[in-house]
Amino acid sequence: MESKIVAHTLEGQIYKGVTGDFAPGCESFHLLPAEGGGIPRRLQADNLKALFYVRDFLGNREYNPPPGFGTAKAPGRRCVVTFEDGEVIFGLTPDHGEHK
Repeated sequence: MESKIVAHTLEGQIYKGVTGDFAPGCESFHLLPAEGGGIPRRLQADNLKALFYVRDFLGNREYNPPPGFGTAKAPGRRCVVTFEDGEVIFGLTPDHGEHK
């Protein structure tokens, strides 16, 4: 199954495209550029800052996220990620319950 992703590298590059072979723990994966066509790019997982699954590649430049988690109620566990470069993002991760 192909997934739309946006990959941020440690060097600051941003790649948008589709992948069919990314899996947590993989050493590398391929990204077919979002611009349509082109040659798939092989990305090394240890060179990634972050990888986001997205609905589309357009984004919303006018979106101004609320501070912290905001007031919206959403399913999942709250998480805060602080990157080595100091950037902080707030988000949700699926809550799969307690595993025993």
